[in-house]
Order: sequence, then structure tokens, then C-alpha cells
Amino acid sequence: MSETTAEPNPSAEPPTSDDGWLVPTPVAAGIAAAAILGTFWFAFRDFFDLQVHYATKEAADWGHT
Repeated sequence: MSETTAEPNPSAEPPTSDDGWLVPTPVAAGIAAAAILGTFWFAFRDFFDLQVHYATKEAADWGHT
């Protein structure tokens, strides 16, 4: 059996940000931001609803909301 080793290609250059590698488009960034905010809202919506309720309906105890 003969062993072959792959030699590095000297003409291959690592990707840079100039060619758009791992640089999200504004639409992709907006979708990601909306997904994160939607997940945050879904996880904490009951907490926020209760805080709004306590702050508006039971204003005497506003400091604990």
C-alpha cells in the first residue's frame, strides 16, 4: 500500500468578510431578532402581564412590581 498525503493548496485562501462569509443580510438579522424577541415574550408573557396588572390596578403597591 502506498501512502498519499494531501498537500495544502497554496492558492486557496481563507474566506474573508469581503465575500459575505457568515455576514447575515438585514432580512436574516431581522428574522433572528424577531425570533429571539418572540421567544422571550412567549417565555415571560405571564410575568409581564402580572406586572402591568399590579402597576395599574394595585398602584398602592407599585414599588414591589
